[in-house]
Amino acid sequence: MNAESVVSKALETAAKEAVEGAGTWLAAALGGAPAAAPAVRVAAAAAQAVAAALLAESSPVERKVDRLLREPWRTGSRELGEALSLPAGSGPERQLRAERLKAALARLAVAQTAAELDGDDSLLVLIHAQRALGYAMLPGGGPSAARHLRRLELRSRALRKAAESEEAKSRSARVRARAPRPSAAQSLRELHELPPLRRDEEAGLAAAQEKLERAEALRREAAGLERFCSFARAVSYRSTR
Repeated sequence: MNAESVVSKALETAAKEAVEGAGTWLAAALGGAPAAAPAVRVAAAAAQAVAAALLAESSPVERKVDRLLREPWRTGSRELGEALSLPAGSGPERQLRAERLKAALARLAVAQTAAELDGDDSLLVLIHAQRALGYAMLPGGGPSAARHLRRLELRSRALRKAAESEEAKSRSARVRARAPRPSAAQSLRELHELPPLRRDEEAGLAAAQEKLERAEALRREAAGLERFCSFARAVSYRSTR
């Protein structure tokens, strides 16, 4: 499972496990049903559930992460979850929550820099998602959240472009697999040099199907990132109210 799949899976897991109200709203939003903007309490609970799910579902990505990258990312992830679990109240509670969020975001910023230097694109997807979520729930953090969401949207576009490329390759492979073969009038030598028709066609069609399935997987990953961006914008809007 790659980072894009982790983000998509985390949204689904959060919709099932979030507290009543937050889970209902999140499930409706992910299902494409028109959903009213959540109340602050619901937005906070949904954000906490998604942050926890991102960390819980990230094991396949974490196993591939260099140990030097793992520590700041893991620590920042844990601190983000803890900060989002604090009451989204007012006065001292609001200030404490904001301070904890800022600390978690600073730790994740260290992890992001390390991942960029290491060229770990998979971890970067997770970090951008986490930082977008953290800033979305931080008063005044909307512009910073938008910057991270923009990176995820660019990634989504790249995935959709790659899917189109795989589909084009699939069509080409199907055409080649079913291309006309030499007639019986051609020399025996020419026929001898060609692989058996049935085996050649089956191999070509199998390759075409594989590319088509890859294109579908890329589109699912892109859709998962797009759903996450929509979710983060929705909770960001409510967190500032």
